[in-house]
Amino acid sequence: MSEAPLVSVVVPVYNAEPYLRECLDSLFGQTLKEIEIIAVDDGSTDGSGKILDEFAARDRRLKVIHQENAGVSAARNRGIKAARGRYLTFVDADDRIDRQALGYLCFEAERLQTDILLFNYAACENELYHRCPLLDELYRRFGDRAFSYAEGKDLLYYVHGTAAGKFYRTRMIRERGLEFPLSTFIGEDLCFWAEALLAAERLAVSGNVFYFYRKDNEHSLSKRLSDLGEQQLKGYCGLKERLRRKLTPEAFREADFYLIDRNMALFTWNYSLLKDPDLRREFRRRMREFMRYPAEYTSEEQKKFRYLKAFKRMQKPAKKRFSVAGIRFSFGKKE
Repeated sequence: MSEAPLVSVVVPVYNAEPYLRECLDSLFGQTLKEIEIIAVDDGSTDGSGKILDEFAARDRRLKVIHQENAGVSAARNRGIKAARGRYLTFVDADDRIDRQALGYLCFEAERLQTDILLFNYAACENELYHRCPLLDELYRRFGDRAFSYAEGKDLLYYVHGTAAGKFYRTRMIRERGLEFPLSTFIGEDLCFWAEALLAAERLAVSGNVFYFYRKDNEHSLSKRLSDLGEQQLKGYCGLKERLRRKLTPEAFREADFYLIDRNMALFTWNYSLLKDPDLRREFRRRMREFMRYPAEYTSEEQKKFRYLKAFKRMQKPAKKRFSVAGIRFSFGKKE
């Protein structure tokens, strides 16, 4: 490939052997051919590296980078540095995208001259797909036109902060020095998204579902993310300090308000997925630690938080309820 591609797709890979071929097939099957795929093998111990090399031998558009295990943030950052495309997007190794995705997104990004073009994604659970309703709400508001951060900030911060589902102008990422933080493995993509959001001058949203991802099952979530609450708290504090250094006090307070609310939503969602009593108890302790951040706002300001009520409710251990002769009783272990 002598000429620069239109789109660079960064794929961090770690032990994704069962799904990797399907992911790569969805990328090589794109109707847009002027693309490059940068797969960063982050020290996989299964057959993922071999699969990547096999595909790379068949198609020069795939560039494979093998590195020692350093985490998904380091892998994505390595991919960003290697990217040559005008636009850049991320696809996880166990997910796939629609064959028309990159062609459509490239056309729309050029037409609207966007720094970030959001597109819808669907979660696959028990062979059923569920699309993101918040992106549908954004599309209903703005339709097929570009808009600014100021116009959509009340919704944009609640967009799922994953790396997937965003189509970036590579020049913006490079000029602003955007990268994924290496200090946390929970919320690293939210950090990147929040900083990219503040850097973008023109945004747009597509009403199409182009990205399909697998949801973690409950067992693997509890097993892999046993310190989920601690990492989420650490990720928020790190992002808070990064934004404090970059923004004016007024802009920082506004951004921090949305990030606090977004984190309360994420805390309550993650808590609902945990079933192990010990993990739930530890997670509630982290939620109580986080409570000092919304508490910094006045009572009137707190009324504007969308998720504060649910967040407070989930910090309390569930009570067991029973009734005798029509009289209701409840009890619960105090922690």
